[in-house]
Parts: sequence; structure tokens; C-alpha cells
Amino acid sequence: MKLAFTLALGATAVWAQSIPPAMYKQGCELLGKKIFCFGGAVRDIYSANPTYNDDFLSGHYVLDLSNFTTLQDAANLQWQQVPDPAGYQLEARGNFATAKVSDNSYIVFGGAGPKKTYEASALVNLTTIYSADTNTWRTVDTSAVPSDSPIAKQA
Repeated sequence: MKLAFTLALGATAVWAQSIPPAMYKQGCELLGKKIFCFGGAVRDIYSANPTYNDDFLSGHYVLDLSNFTTLQDAANLQWQQVPDPAGYQLEARGNFATAKVSDNSYIVFGGAGPKKTYEASALVNLTTIYSADTNTWRTVDTSAVPSDSPIAKQA
């Protein structure tokens, strides 16, 4: 409970200096002592005529908690944008699922793509896995069920 309360206070302290825009519909995972956040949406609620249209993002950010041991350390926490991996184009998306796969990776599945539709064809890479230790993304083929899968054996 003390750690959760301390993290909440720390997040409040770094909010004003954080790089990511205020967003929602994003996915965040704790890998080791780092919080990674990907994608999400922003909404223009400050215009004179707010349209409430979501703009989906493909940004990827990390907050390193390695040196966060006291409340005073919170002032030094800063979000950093994760460099785009060579040869892989991240797709803007929101309302997707994430799950930690290992201490160094997480999976992103589905969601609404840049055209703001939930059709599977709206995303080129429907399912992806991010590996933090190598800063690489890879696409997982979800077009077919493996023949040795329990699901295939029921058909």
C-alpha cells in the first residue's frame, strides 16, 4: 500500500513535466522497473466548438522507476519517448488490449486503428509483441489457428 501511494504521489509530481500528451484508450505495462505506455487517443475538448473526435496515436513512452526510492526522487522522474524501431512502423490505435508476456516484453492486440474502426482489416499488424531489451516489435500471425491447438481439435 505504501508503494502504491508513493507511486501515485510521484505520478502527480511528474505530470507537469511529462512528454506524453494527456491521453486515454492507451495501454501501459510494467516491465521490470519501467512503465511502458503505447498508443491511445487525445480529444480536443478545449476548442470553442469541441467535436469530440478522437485522434489515435502511435507514440511509445517509458518511465524508468529504477532510481525511484524516496518521494524526493519523484521530482527527477521523466517520461522518455521510446525511439522508433528500425524497419517497423507503429500503427496508431486505441481501445486495445495489452498483457505482459515476460519481464522484458508485452503483447498488444486489436483495438481501433487509425481509421477509427474495429474491423480486423483496419490494422496491418493486429497483434504485436514489444521486446524492451532490444527495442523491437514483431507481428504475430493471428490469421490461422494452429492444428495442435485445443480450439482446432474441437472443430
